[in-house]
Amino acid sequence: MSTSTSPPLRIVVAGGSIAGLMAAIILKRLGHDATVYERGPAGMGLFKDSETI
Repeated sequence: MSTSTSPPLRIVVAGGSIAGLMAAIILKRLGHDATVYERGPAGMGLFKDSETI
């Protein structure tokens, strides 16, 4: 999907809310390695990284 020839970035998304998960999904689709960190034990922070999405 990405037309860039630069190497993929390793990106940290702070917060597993809907916005954080959506950001991780979009970054993954663009070819980057996105990891989501959620500080709370519950809520939307169910996915550890974008590989599980």
